[in-house]
Amino acid sequence: ADMQIALFEQIGLGQWFRYVTGGLEVLCAILLLVPKTAAIGAALLAVTMVGAIATHLFIIGGRPVPAIVLLLMTGAVAWYRRPVSVCGDK
Repeated sequence: ADMQIALFEQIGLGQWFRYVTGGLEVLCAILLLVPKTAAIGAALLAVTMVGAIATHLFIIGGRPVPAIVLLLMTGAVAWYRRPVSVCGDK
């Protein structure tokens, strides 16, 4: 966890942001486990990954590849778990 503490210090928002981010990720993981809320959980995680990519590109440097892969994965889950119209309209 020392690496995460240093990473969030480098971001500059303080350690409270580490707790918020971790809590959001756990909440989204729980939402992913429930079929009715999987799309919401995946969409929230996708937004989190966009933030992670931006953080890597503009603040801390490094390679954003893991965050990009996770964005693609959560985007796919959100897309395939989106609510389908009862009427069959697309």
